[in-house]
Order: sequence, then structure tokens, then C-alpha cells
Amino acid sequence: MNKLLIFFFIVAFISSVFTEDSCLFALDDELIVNAEDQSEDKLSSIATLSDTIHTVMVWRSSNDEDGYNIKIAILKTSDTDSGAVPEHVYGPIKLETSHDYNTYPDVTALEDNEFIVTFSAGTSDEDLDIYAIGYSYTTDDKFETLSNEYMINTETDDNQEYPTARMVHDSSNTEQKKVLFVWSSKNQDPVQSGVVASYGVYAQLYDVTDVENFQSLGAELRINDEIPNSQFKQHMWAHTTDGSVVVVWESANQDGFASGVYGRVIECTGDLADFKSDEFQVNGNNLYNQYQIAVAGSRQEGSYQVVFTWASKHAAQSYYEIFQRPMDLDPTKYVDNKPIFLSNDTLVSQNSDSNSYDMEDPMITFTQQSNYVVIGWTSENQDYGLNSLTKKYEYSDGVYFRIFDLIDWDSTGLKDINEETAIHSELSFDQSEVKMDYFGTSDDIIFSWSSGSGLQKI
Repeated sequence: MNKLLIFFFIVAFISSVFTEDSCLFALDDELIVNAEDQSEDKLSSIATLSDTIHTVMVWRSSNDEDGYNIKIAILKTSDTDSGAVPEHVYGPIKLETSHDYNTYPDVTALEDNEFIVTFSAGTSDEDLDIYAIGYSYTTDDKFETLSNEYMINTETDDNQEYPTARMVHDSSNTEQKKVLFVWSSKNQDPVQSGVVASYGVYAQLYDVTDVENFQSLGAELRINDEIPNSQFKQHMWAHTTDGSVVVVWESANQDGFASGVYGRVIECTGDLADFKSDEFQVNGNNLYNQYQIAVAGSRQEGSYQVVFTWASKHAAQSYYEIFQRPMDLDPTKYVDNKPIFLSNDTLVSQNSDSNSYDMEDPMITFTQQSNYVVIGWTSENQDYGLNSLTKKYEYSDGVYFRIFDLIDWDSTGLKDINEETAIHSELSFDQSEVKMDYFGTSDDIIFSWSSGSGLQKI
């Protein structure tokens, strides 16, 4: 039994400047999103629509006998005297595709309460391509499919996986709506020195001004310079005004260890995507493995600050911890055609001293009103509670988060707002795969994650 849950938190500040009196509290209890009890539901993605009160959730479900499918649900937050209260307003429904095997869903919000769901699909897990479908959910509670199913990638010889999409914010051309799609392509990179790369990171820019009719802009663009071995499992963030997008990914064996984390800034102001910076390494410490990178940036207009988060061994211990590192993307400050970092790698997770298990799957977002950075992750075996199935007290995985102030930083990193805090209240089963986004017009954050019976790792 695997359920998708959401939970709401708010950061409330007693004054306009951070003080020790600042507090953090939950606005409501956990809410089960998926209706099916016997499905394996995982790989969720969430996005708040442009009206800031509706949130779209998508996830992969294995409930159907004919393979994996994508489910969609829409929730609304209503203000009450006791705070914001979430409620289902639509779904869950199955995303209608022409494929039996649908996976790696991602949702990105556009303007006017429109949104795009991107996913990998095929007849099996060996012939996947990238597809996207446009939708809208209007303020009068009307759900509408706006487009047919569009295949995003041009190369089709092997698997195309791990798609993500972001709306481009280009203040020089406000009439045109553009979305950059990025994914991992298997065996597409050229052979270098006799070494075949398993995966590379590729992008394609689309005009979605008319969401009913996707129009490709230019050709596919290979993001990674490094070719041998694999570059994959990417994430990205789009700047608020200047049309640039920062893309990050895992790179195998590039920094001398099994995995490092890298990034690049892409320019999307014209009719095609192009490079705005050289490829740069995110992890400052080259020792041991770094992977599962995510990135988000300030929502304040004109700000160029972003923060990366990833899982790192970072020392000789055998378990992973969560780290973060801020960067200034201002192109006038580039050094050697690369953006500058604002600090060294900084530890985020706090349970590592007493726990030899992994902290993994970090995710990151910014609050809407203030420059506060929210980082969440999965902590292996940190929880301890009564398992309702086995009737025994057992350790289980939990989902945790911390908040940092982007304005208050030095060479040691960002100033923290809170201690490591559990998102979930359920201690019986494993909680994992946390995702998050802002909602409302203040500093409210919505979380989603997978909660399982412990019979399967989800």
C-alpha cells in the first residue's frame, strides 16, 4: 500500500527582519491525495498554478494491469480563521496517453492557470521517448485538456528519460510563451577516445504561446561538454526575468570519483536555446561521491541568486549527507565564462552524527514573498515507531526539511532559520521522495511525498 500525502507549513515572521522570535508551524494535517489503496504510487511532482491557490500533483501509478500510468490531482487551499485548509477539487484521474508504459512525470505551471505535464513513455521500459500534454484548470473549477500528446525529443534510437520542463521568463518578449524541456538521452553522445557515453543531457526549446500547438524552436541541444560515461538525472530552474535557465546533473567519473554534480546556464531569449556559460562543477569537495542534485532560485524580480542541494558522502564515512551551495548567476560577474559561488559546500542535514544511514533525494524551493530557501530530503531509518502491520516498534525512513535565509550568508554558507524538522507525522512506514512548491502570496510551502507500508521501498 503506497499513498501520496501533502502537508502544509508556513514561516511566520514576527517582524520584517529575522529575529529569534520567528516561528514555524503546520497549517493543517496530512492529506491523502491518491484514492487507490492497492497501487504503487511514487515519483510525484507538484506545481502551484498562477492563481497561487490551486496546486497540481502528478505521479506514477502501477494500479492498472496494462502497465504504469500517470495520475493527476488538483487541490485548492482555502483561507479560514485557523489558517489554510487543503481540499481536493479535481481527480485523481489517469492521464490519457497512447502508451502502456508511462513514467517520470513532471509538471510545470504556465500563465493563466495553464500547465504542462511531461513524461517518458513507450510500450516498455526499453523504448522510451519524451512526451508533453497541455492542460488548464480555471478559477471556476473547470479542467480542460488543451493539447494533443506531443513528442518532445528528435532522437529516437534509444531511451529518453528523466524529463523536466520550466517556463522561460523573458522580459524582452512578454508576448511569447516558451518552455525549455530537458532530459537524459541514452547512447546519443558521440564516442570519445573509444568510450561510449551511456547517457547525456539534452534540451529542446518550445513555443507554447498557443498551448494547443507546440512549436519547436531550433534543434536539440546537448548540455554537457563531458562525453565519456554518463551525464544524467538533471534538474533545472528558470530565472524570473532574463530568459536564462540553469541546468544541473550528475556526471559519472568526471571529477575522479564515481559521481560529481555539474551545471550550466542556458540562454533562451531568442528562437533557440544556446549556451550562456561554460559547464561548471557544483561540488567544491572533489572527494567521494556527489549525486541527486536539485536547484532553485530567488522569486524576487531581478535577483540572480540560486542555491544547489545534493547528497554527498563528503568524508570517509559510508553514508550520504545533504549539502547546499549558493551561486550568483549575474552574467556581469562571470569569471572564465562561469558564474561565481557565494560560499563553500555547507552541510544541511543534522542527524548524521548519531545515524550511520543515508540522507538522500534532496529537493529545494524558495518562498514566494521572501528570500527563504526550503530544502527537504529523505532520512533513512531516522524515525522510530509502532508498525501497524507487524505490531512491533521499528525504524523507518522519514522526510525532513530546513529553511535558510538567502540574504544572510557568508563564506560558510546561508544562515539557517530552523533546526532539522520532520514534515510527516506518520512513523509506522517509510516516508520518501519529498517534493515542494510555494502557494499563496506569502511564505507558505506545500510538501508532497510518498508513504508506504514498508513492504516496498517507494
